[in-house]
Amino acid sequence: NSTAEAWVPRVMTRRPGGESTFVTLIEPHDGGKPLIAKSTRVPLKVDGADASDSLIALAIELTDGRTDVLISSDAPGKRLVQADTGLTTDAQLCHVRRDADGQPSAIAVGKGKMLEVGDVKLSLADGADFVQLRLHHDGTATLRAGKPEMIKSLHVAGRPVRLK
Repeated sequence: NSTAEAWVPRVMTRRPGGESTFVTLIEPHDGGKPLIAKSTRVPLKVDGADASDSLIALAIELTDGRTDVLISSDAPGKRLVQADTGLTTDAQLCHVRRDADGQPSAIAVGKGKMLEVGDVKLSLADGADFVQLRLHHDGTATLRAGKPEMIKSLHVAGRPVRLK
């Protein structure tokens, strides 16, 4: 509860008429080296057609070689494809982290029933609100959020993955 003022840099953009979607990525850090090297908005297809501007996909490169893909959709239940990253999902919110070798290491799915990325296939039960998983190189996964019964199946390279 300070009365001291702080200057917060920002950008303001105005567009006449129509609808616009503005995407912002905020990285908090303590002034040391940033974790994000680059972020790019990447195209999405929805049910085979170019997605509207309101469906968002971001590819984020981290300075340690890991990458993230974030998808935010206002089209529940629609099949979304981000071809550059090999990601397919019907989730309203989705996050996939790949390790420095390009292998998926963490997955989060909100309000969806399926996710495929590379050789990882995840199928969720009806009504699954949110699931977060950490994938391990030994063929197991740790459920970090959600309930085990929300996961119908999880496979990597065609093999079932055991939850720890």
